[in-house]
Amino acid sequence: MNRTTNSARTKTAGGFAILLTSLLLSGCGGDYPRKEFTQDSDVATRIKKMVRELRDATPAARDAVIDRQTIVAGNDDGGRRAMAVGTLKKIATADNVEFLLFDRYGGSVYRVNLRVTSGETVDTVSMILVPGENGTLLWAGPN
Repeated sequence: MNRTTNSARTKTAGGFAILLTSLLLSGCGGDYPRKEFTQDSDVATRIKKMVRELRDATPAARDAVIDRQTIVAGNDDGGRRAMAVGTLKKIATADNVEFLLFDRYGGSVYRVNLRVTSGETVDTVSMILVPGENGTLLWAGPN
């Protein structure tokens, strides 16, 4: 998949989700209803599957998996995409990834909090996801 495909996805994913994601990523999220999901919920299962696919990909295949799983939000100049790709590569190559929290803001912006361990370094990472085509979720970037 190439950047053109991601651009087409941006247009079809839904204007509200893109706008809300852009606001959340820029720190202007405002007050939206929040719903937390359990570790065994459908949303959590789908996100875990995405992370497993990312982590199971060979280094040569990883970029294709990232391209398929991400969306470029709003009028991105490459900065948000670069942040998303960098964070997803960190998740993919970590020694261990632990799922801490799954939640949703408004009707369609999801977030997952992860504990990512690489060697002696332990980080908490929050990633935003939005609905894509056919009910898929797509990584929008770090939160």
